[in-house]
Parts: sequence; C-alpha cells; structure tokens
Amino acid sequence: MNKINNKFINIAILGIGNIGVRHLESIIETSLNINIFIFDIYESRSKEVINIYEPFKKNININAINNIKDLPSEISFCIISTTALERLSVLEKIDSNIKFLLLEKVLTSSKKELKRYQSISNQFEAVFVNMPYYYENIFQEINKYISKPNKIIFQGGDFGIACNLVHFIDIAEKLLQKKIRNFKQNNNNLLWKKAKREGFYDLTGEIMLELSSGEKIYIISEVKPQEDIKIIVSDEFNEIVYEWDNGELFKNSIFCSKNIITYQSSRTLNILEDLLTGKSPKVSSLDNAIRIHNQLIDILQPSWNKYYEINYDFKHKFNEKMIIT
Repeated sequence: MNKINNKFINIAILGIGNIGVRHLESIIETSLNINIFIFDIYESRSKEVINIYEPFKKNININAINNIKDLPSEISFCIISTTALERLSVLEKIDSNIKFLLLEKVLTSSKKELKRYQSISNQFEAVFVNMPYYYENIFQEINKYISKPNKIIFQGGDFGIACNLVHFIDIAEKLLQKKIRNFKQNNNNLLWKKAKREGFYDLTGEIMLELSSGEKIYIISEVKPQEDIKIIVSDEFNEIVYEWDNGELFKNSIFCSKNIITYQSSRTLNILEDLLTGKSPKVSSLDNAIRIHNQLIDILQPSWNKYYEINYDFKHKFNEKMIIT
C-alpha cells in the first residue's frame, strides 16, 4: 500500500470490474489531491488495476485493500460498483464515516432489499444511484420538439430489458415531464434467458405500459443479434427518432442534430466535483431510484414467476433473490 497523505481527499471504489474501472478512469483526471481505495473480491484484479493506473499523477494515490474493514475512518465519496448480488452486503459491512455514496444499478429485484437500502441511507449525508440519463442534454432537446408525446418506443436487438428498464423509465419520465405511477401492462413474446454474467438472467420481447392519462411506452428487445437502441418519440403530428450509438436525431425523417450520450469515464468526475462544491449531481437520488425499482419489480415479476413455475433452472421467485444485473 502506498503512503497515505492525510491532507488528501479519501475516495473509495468497491468493485473494480468494468464499470468500476470507468469510474476510476474518470476520477484520476482530477486536479484535486486524492487517496483512492479500491476493493474487489478478486485481489489479483485490484493489483492489476493498480499496475495500470497508479503511476499516473503525483496528486493521486491508489491503494488496494483486501477487506472492507480496512477502509479509512473518513471517506468523502464512495462508489459501490460490485455485482448486484454483492452490492447490498458490501454496503452493510462498511464501518467508515462516508459523506456521499453512489450505488450502481440495478439495486435489487427484491422489495425487502429495497427497504434495507432505504433504512441504511440515513447513515450518509446523501445517497445516489448511477441513473444519469434523465439529465442528458439530448432528452431536453427532444422535449423542445415534442413537449407532450403520446407514444415512446425503446427498440433494439437483444439489449436486455431487465438491466435497462430503470433507465428507460427514467428517460420516459423526462420526455413525458411527469412521474410514471399508474399504468396498465401488456406483454408480448417475453423470453427469459441466462445473461452473459453467470448467475443472472435477462429477457427479450415486448412490454407495453399504458398510463392512466393515455400515453403508451413500448420496450422492445428483439430476438436477433444486438442492434443499436433507437428511441422513437411521437405525438399526433411529429415523430422524433434518436439513434443511441451514433447520437443522431431525426424529426420526421429529417436530420436535426448529433448529440452523443456521455460516457461513464467522463461523468464520475463531474459527480464528484458537484458534490464537493455543494451542487446537486446529475444522477438519481436513492428515493427516486427506489420508486423506479419498485416499478421494475411490478413489471417483471409476473413473467419471471410464470417461468419459475415450469423451469427448474429458475431457482428463486423474482422477489426473493437478485437475478438481474
């Protein structure tokens, strides 16, 4: 472990897989003096990351810890980016005094665990969940073209409905400019299957949510090789199409602009700097994320439990254990 400078700001990243590394890459661009503590259940992973990133800047110390209890007593900013199975248990093991906490999504597929997240949150000054798309400029731009859409479609090839649904609900609320609360649901050709990450599942097919005020939201993940996600927003007179990967925006088939969604490796430093300067970061509050995760459970649980009754590979009911990531 490197020598720790007590005049530096202490930051922790717990879980240093792909997303954890993106957080690290962003934070080390800072001009602040910081100590970064990284933890992963695979110690070799932490050592590998330190070998790549540690000799980066004089204002940054990166330190690998082998146990959550080895975190310093005071931490300004902590990111928990483990897999969904471990996230809550890691959070409950932390003894340090943490000011700001950022959790990765998906939080859980259990309403009991959502309550545990809620009960723990008062230990911190503020808790956020990494759901940033509500604040992306492109969705403000779409609002300028269509302020009151009656239909929103999220469509692509095998993108994984379960792992993206909280993002889609969040974006739909931005485009509709209201919270999604009461809706009727219709499913078509939903197919649960094992996800790429071992022990988790996701699904393809179509989910339609019809709000009590009449607007319809479609989430369509087609059974074919993964294709770019398109977001189609329409009212009685206009149709906006946004192509996620290339950032191109069209109104009634006419090109309007190019606005690419920001990457995590550029967002995390902005979150940190906002928090340290008293600004609201452009990610979801825990309360808002819990509300949306409750909707995720209500939307996905019936189809999962239907599969559970006939498929012995599905060992748990949806609301019993984390099965999506």
